Amino acid sequence: MAFILTGASLGSALAAGTHRLVGEALSVAITDIHLAAVACALGILALPALCCGMISPYIIRLRIRDVATSGATVGRLYALSTAGSIVGTFLGGFVLISFFASGTILWGVALGLLLLSLPAEPSRPWGRLGLVLLLLLLAVWDRQFRRTEGPLMVESPYNCMLIHESRDRGRPVRILSTDPDYSQSGMYLDDPDELYFDYTRFYALAVLARPQARDILMLGGGGGSVPKWLLSGKSGLDAADLRLTVVELDPGMSAVARRWFFLPGDDPRLRLIHAGLQRHFARVEVFCVTDPGHPGQLQNLMVLAFSDAATAAALRDGPGHSPEMAAMLACRYRPSLPVTEPLRDDFAPVERFALSLLRRP
Repeated sequence: MAFILTGASLGSALAAGTHRLVGEALSVAITDIHLAAVACALGILALPALCCGMISPYIIRLRIRDVATSGATVGRLYALSTAGSIVGTFLGGFVLISFFASGTILWGVALGLLLLSLPAEPSRPWGRLGLVLLLLLLAVWDRQFRRTEGPLMVESPYNCMLIHESRDRGRPVRILSTDPDYSQSGMYLDDPDELYFDYTRFYALAVLARPQARDILMLGGGGGSVPKWLLSGKSGLDAADLRLTVVELDPGMSAVARRWFFLPGDDPRLRLIHAGLQRHFARVEVFCVTDPGHPGQLQNLMVLAFSDAATAAALRDGPGHSPEMAAMLACRYRPSLPVTEPLRDDFAPVERFALSLLRRP
């Protein structure tokens, strides 16, 4: 049993240390995204899954004393296994993924399995204790100190952000991407305040319309390209007297902008706000306007935010509504979530649900 648990631990550690390399190699080799996803899952998780799959049958064999009690023994162990699977599913889906990066979770699984091997065979623990120390050092190195030539991956509750560097028109550039096909932000490394993407240059139209602007609001900060351009004075506005407020949903995105894209963190002219709907409104309602029975399907969403719950009372289902209005009300995403106290804006569940659909290509 200790040998099996150690093998599962080392398999998880191998997955934690190589999942990015394996995923990138298979994604390049296999053009079909569905086959690539299956191949990546097999390539990364096959070994730890094989070892973990051996644990339950081996425990059953150890616990069976005679044929007469084998049925009860198997039933009890599979009941415990099922309960553990349910707890693990909810713990992983609703807690761990929200707070930790996937690589950190894999290293945690590896260490947990190795620690479980110690009471399985307590008489010779020194080799496995050495492995525990080794895995701890590898996990810290992998999470904090490792530098790779490939893209850097940063995870937040809202996004999986890839940061990579290349050259464009003979100049070094740094790119921020949140999906495989498009780039959200970019900057020239030799001039971080210069606008990189062509579309961002169209912000100069606002300067043309209001050349004396002093107080500016931006909805969505991204990598901070336009805020840096405004604060640098390259826009033509009087940068010394500028007051810039940027509203960004994802605090992780703002952290990336400051660390890797040189968005100033202590500039008194810049105010950065993270303004989730449920943090500032008494009630938020979401309507799935195409297929309310399948809210996970890509479709348009209508989001209504109310300053007080009394105003939202008009949306209650009841007699007196026209058939057309009743049909609209029936499209409400349930359960609606009234807010009795401010929620953490980086974990607002209705917004996370809406954004997970809206940001799909």
